[in-house]
Amino acid sequence: MTALVRARAPHAQIVVRTRYVKEVDDLYAAGLFDPWLGEILRETTSEWVEVPDGPAAGRSIAELAIRSRTGASIVALRRGDATTPSPPPGEALRSGDALLVVGDAAAVERLRALLGGDP
Repeated sequence: MTALVRARAPHAQIVVRTRYVKEVDDLYAAGLFDPWLGEILRETTSEWVEVPDGPAAGRSIAELAIRSRTGASIVALRRGDATTPSPPPGEALRSGDALLVVGDAAAVERLRALLGGDP
């Protein structure tokens, strides 16, 4: 569909969205993706990280200073059957919570270490 629009209106602004990083190259080749965003996405990972039973449990996101200490961003918090997008900084984490985090691989590993009690 986007190729048809591009062929008929080459200067039209087309907004596309993908759920998969693997599609970035195809979108870029079709002229539908800003190159800087593609570079960022290639270096970024997202995954669910479980909060272990440890020193992070019972402490808030702000108290743990997760973003500044690890470089990872929390996109959502899943607790039981409920998922909270963009949880507030004052949200206290509980053992068994799952955090959807975004960052490079090193940032996600630093987050895992922080949640497990490593400084």
